[in-house]
Amino acid sequence: MQDDVRVMPWLESIAPADVRPYHVQVEVTWRCNWRCVHCYQDDHTVEVLSTSDLERLFEQLREAGTMHLIVTGGEPLVRRDIFEVLEAARRCGLAITLYTNAHRVTRELATRLARVVALAEVSILSGDDHVHDELCRVRGAAQRAWSGIAHLTAAGVDVVVKTPLLSPAVGTFVALEQRVRTLGLEWNPDPEVSRSYAGADFPLAYALSPAQLAAFYADLPRYRPRAGTRSADPGAPAGLCLAGRQYAFVDAHGDVYPCLSFKAASDARTRRGEPGARLGNIRERSFAELWHSHALLDEIRGATRSSFDRCSTCTGACHPCMAANYEENGALFQPAASRCAPRHRLAVLGAGTTGGR
Repeated sequence: MQDDVRVMPWLESIAPADVRPYHVQVEVTWRCNWRCVHCYQDDHTVEVLSTSDLERLFEQLREAGTMHLIVTGGEPLVRRDIFEVLEAARRCGLAITLYTNAHRVTRELATRLARVVALAEVSILSGDDHVHDELCRVRGAAQRAWSGIAHLTAAGVDVVVKTPLLSPAVGTFVALEQRVRTLGLEWNPDPEVSRSYAGADFPLAYALSPAQLAAFYADLPRYRPRAGTRSADPGAPAGLCLAGRQYAFVDAHGDVYPCLSFKAASDARTRRGEPGARLGNIRERSFAELWHSHALLDEIRGATRSSFDRCSTCTGACHPCMAANYEENGALFQPAASRCAPRHRLAVLGAGTTGGR
């Protein structure tokens, strides 16, 4: 396993300046067989998009130039028609990444998935199975997830283990990373915890404290952001993210946004009675119309690194986030306080401590 950032082979040739929806993430359901304590989805019953809705969307994505489809939920594998959905995407020539908790993955299911899925990103919440089960609130979930990972790898599916860094799991991350590396897999730890779509703050209570985050980077320095680095997204122009340029997000209602973070930002602004970032709905207009007909997209696509003028002299390692800026300030290029928070600077500059556990 390599320590550098994974770049999918089928995306290496993308021209950075090309504005096409090469990557599209689609929530096929909000239903889930876990009830994670930090989940940003408030409603676990929504499954609006039908098989035909998704088939039509995939055809439109193919025509728009999409190469990479990210299928997410909820838990996608709870959909009864999930293989119809995945097979429709493959018929359209889309390379599929599946976000899953692997709870339902048996040997037989993994064999079927191997025919349609290029990559599976599997959520593991802790290096301790008991803590994992407490965080997802399902007894035996960790064992089921690890079993699913074994079935996927045996079937030939590439697997990335991803972990939101949650405070109840502090002290288990080194063991988790070692277990993942022993299996020859990639591990993707993520320190960002978001408030819920409805604006509830309860998920934030599970985020690492500044001291805990610093300790994590001290214990596992290969995952520490490096000052002066830029976004590692494949094809990202001038270090900017791909949102609204080569990336789009479709939620479980069929609403389209420049990215998942813009969905959360838009919901927050809408609740305040301010304009949002919703581009439209795929059940009402074609994806191509939505991708080419919003002033916010024009502003995003006109951005350069220099648009973030207040960030140009910063020595921190955090990346400018237009969605966070938009949510907090109503402006794409005015830095959000949450992205300049002391915990980010502490994690990078003061990671010599191992306290805070």
